[in-house]
Amino acid sequence: MPKSRVRVRHVRIKRRRYPRFGKEILILIAIIIAAGTWKVVIHESRHKRDPHSPTAAGWKRYSPGGSRLSLALPGEPQSENVNVPETLRAKVKQISRYKYSDEQLQVAVWDTLYFDEVSTDIQQATEGARQTMRHSEGVTEYTDSSTPIARSGRSGLLVTGTFKRYGEAMEIEAILLGDGPRLWQVIVTHPASGHDLTAESKRILDSVSLEQM
Repeated sequence: MPKSRVRVRHVRIKRRRYPRFGKEILILIAIIIAAGTWKVVIHESRHKRDPHSPTAAGWKRYSPGGSRLSLALPGEPQSENVNVPETLRAKVKQISRYKYSDEQLQVAVWDTLYFDEVSTDIQQATEGARQTMRHSEGVTEYTDSSTPIARSGRSGLLVTGTFKRYGEAMEIEAILLGDGPRLWQVIVTHPASGHDLTAESKRILDSVSLEQM
């Protein structure tokens, strides 16, 4: 019997490409962001959750600093001062940081504006923050995974991870979104012991969107 011929079609899978710019600059920026967020986690996650926490009140949608990014939170985020380091001033025009905390649930919202000729590289920013977290004082067993997402027509990454801080099990979830010279990051950290905290974190990240210009 003649042998049948089987044609194998090779399907070329296109990989999503993100805007790129200097790796060193992005890693430095990611380190600044991770370090600032980490101070909040270390200082405030030591306290017990107040049963009368603002999370029991009504949630509202906020656009921190009048930003295009908006999200739902159980309380109003507060602005914090962040200076652009001298080494980054040729690339970064402005960094804004906002924080919401109810003693165990910490939410950091970062809005980084680069100069017009600079485009964001979300993957490099994620890797820089990842390495910073792994080498932070008191942190062990850090692991995470990232998934490409799209919000409001913009490409981004969803990062979920776990780690231990001085032996206490913690969880981290974050969304990174880029649009031209702008990078937004929403980073949520909380102890892993509370199911309600995981649900609140998901609610926050699911609410993240970008207003159209």
